[in-house]
Amino acid sequence: MMMLLSGLAFVLGSLLFTPPPASAGPKDPKHFIVDIVSINGEEYIVRDEAGAEGKIHVGADTEKYGHFQPGDRIDAWVYPNGDAKTIIILRSAATIQEDQRQRAAQQQEQRAQR
Repeated sequence: MMMLLSGLAFVLGSLLFTPPPASAGPKDPKHFIVDIVSINGEEYIVRDEAGAEGKIHVGADTEKYGHFQPGDRIDAWVYPNGDAKTIIILRSAATIQEDQRQRAAQQQEQRAQR
């Protein structure tokens, strides 16, 4: 009985103090929603909604969904070293500009009606 209890204690102790697997932790990509400010080759300068800017590397290993240009709003999964794992266009710059143009036209109409 004593040997069974000591064996159980050893198993529980090793489970509690086993380090996490190597795949867990800071090597996992983080998710960001950002606007592309500029593109210089494989280097994208991006800005988040708070106005903070950063660089991400979009290389041959990056999964790209769309043709990217400055002004696009994208979903980005980025590793801690700055390499992008995946980027997806949420709204293209052309769509954003068209929305702004339509909003301005509506505001102008409302002012004219007053």
